Amino acid sequence: HNGEDMKEDKFLKALVEECNQKIKGEVEAVITHCQKQYKSDIFGFSSILHKKAPQYWNTVKENWNKDYFP
Repeated sequence: HNGEDMKEDKFLKALVEECNQKIKGEVEAVITHCQKQYKSDIFGFSSILHKKAPQYWNTVKENWNKDYFP
């Protein structure tokens, strides 16, 4: 790479990182909004938790919608 290519590579990496952070922030805001406003697990986090950590799920499932998800 010459100097100009390296500058472009750094710029593109920084741009991708900035976009990733923006998208992450937007996704987190949507999830938080659904949690707070609708108190609904529309994304199915409980299903994922049940599959990935069944022992933990068994300890929280009774109060998932009331205490844990919101």
